[in-house]
Amino acid sequence: MSRFTTIKGLASHVRHASTTTGSTYKGSGSVSTSHTTTLRVNGKPGHVALRGTMDINDGDMVSLAGNDKNGIFVGYAICNETTGIVYSDPTALRTLAGFVIIIAGIPFIWLFGLGLILIGIGIYLVSLASRPRKCAELLRGQGSL
Repeated sequence: MSRFTTIKGLASHVRHASTTTGSTYKGSGSVSTSHTTTLRVNGKPGHVALRGTMDINDGDMVSLAGNDKNGIFVGYAICNETTGIVYSDPTALRTLAGFVIIIAGIPFIWLFGLGLILIGIGIYLVSLASRPRKCAELLRGQGSL
C-alpha cells in the first residue's frame, strides 16, 4: 500500500513562481532554480515544487500525487491530463548520493557512531529521493495518461 494519495480535478487559481539562488567564490559558483506552482484542484489547495517548469493552466484537468499537510495537498508529481504530461523531479542523482553516503558510513561505524549517523542520513536521502518517482508511478498506474 502506498503512503501517497492522489487528487484529480479541474485546476483553478493557478500561480507559478520561480526562485533562483546561487553563490560565487573566487570566480566560480553555482546557480539553482526551482519552480513552484500553487493551485486548487476542485477547490482543494495544492502546492507543487519541482526543478523544471510545469505547463498547468486554469481549466486544465490535473492529477496530483503526494500528501495532505495542514489542509494543503503537497504534490511530488503532477499530471496535466489535458496534455498527458507527468511532471516530477529526477531522482537518480539524489539516490546515488544517498547510497554513497551509506557506503561511506560503513567504515566509520566504530568511530563514536559516526558511521551510524552517516548511514541514517543516507537512508533518509534515498527515501526523500524516491518520493517523486513513486508519485509519478502512482499517477501513471492509475491510468492518468
